[in-house]
Amino acid sequence: MTSAHSSLFRRKVWSQLLVFLVSLSLSITLVPATKAAPNADLKSVRAQVEQLQEDAAEAGENAQAAKIQLAKLKKQLSAVQQEADVQKQTVESITLQVHGPWRGVGTSLLFRSFSISLGRWFP
Repeated sequence: MTSAHSSLFRRKVWSQLLVFLVSLSLSITLVPATKAAPNADLKSVRAQVEQLQEDAAEAGENAQAAKIQLAKLKKQLSAVQQEADVQKQTVESITLQVHGPWRGVGTSLLFRSFSISLGRWFP
């Protein structure tokens, strides 16, 4: 039994030694890759940050240009509204001159009063 027990013990030791050697060899081969990975990640992050900064600067410039364009359009709109108000007053003045004081009276009231006055003369 001792020989069977020692044989089992040897197999267990050899398997543990094999696992240790495999893990050691893997860790040695991966060490340079893990050291390089943070640098690559750092470079990638720096590049992304720089790109985001450029995008933000461009967006800021576009926003400023949009504000300037909006101010110009508001000024144009105000000028157009003022011109429309002047034209409206001119049209109202001309209409009052053409139609006289009857402009505000509805046509049905005019026709009703006209038919009443005709009814007095033509029964």
